[in-house]
Amino acid sequence: MALLRLGCWFFGPSRLALLGDDVEQIQRLLFGVETDGQIELGLFEQSHGGTLYLDEISGFPIQQQKEILKMLLDGGITRVGGKQMVHIDAWVLSSCSGDPKARISEAFCARIYITA
Repeated sequence: MALLRLGCWFFGPSRLALLGDDVEQIQRLLFGVETDGQIELGLFEQSHGGTLYLDEISGFPIQQQKEILKMLLDGGITRVGGKQMVHIDAWVLSSCSGDPKARISEAFCARIYITA
């Protein structure tokens, strides 16, 4: 089983600081891109059949947390620029160094915590 680690070395707090609030770039990294028949796989598709680890999920912008929740509930993603849902069969693990219950009012999507 393949393991793709989305953590400090790639998308943890230091990477989020570099991207800032660039929601589209974060979307592209997670969900991939589809333009003019060309497909660039995102991390969710790359982890199909394996495991994706999201480090410090509470550090992700709320919009991305909601999109991740949607993927978990729907079982698939729609690439940026795409029109069709792509089924994803992967384990998704996440971590949060603080108390998630305390972070819910700050910057943590409550439904992700409840779903987990």
